[in-house]
Amino acid sequence: MTTHRNHYVPKWYQKRFFKKPDVGLFSLELTIPEGGSPQSVQSRAHKRHSPKVCFYGEDLYTTILFGVPNDDIERFLFGDIDNTGAQAVLTVAENDERRIYELFPLFFDYMNAQKVRTPKGLDWVKAQYRGLDQ
Repeated sequence: MTTHRNHYVPKWYQKRFFKKPDVGLFSLELTIPEGGSPQSVQSRAHKRHSPKVCFYGEDLYTTILFGVPNDDIERFLFGDIDNTGAQAVLTVAENDERRIYELFPLFFDYMNAQKVRTPKGLDWVKAQYRGLDQ
């Protein structure tokens, strides 16, 4: 089964910003009216959301191979980076000196992946490789 909701900020990372007993993030949703300029941004009321509905996009990393949606990038590339990144971020945050030496390169792998997996980063990739259609 193909996943269509791709989180560019993993849910585990978002949860690190919760202040107990809170279980959500406040987000401010901004909209630009159709045909409007960035100066005409309108904001709606901010409210608390769970990580499930924050920092995601539909089919951000889905490719179409022979007409079939494929989410291997999400599952195998970002899945592995997120799993090892979770350990590395926790190690650095807790200043676990014994494990930092081992996991420090994985911390930077995770941070580098974050740079290109956001909508802004994906737009940069598209600008660099203009022939890509997905």
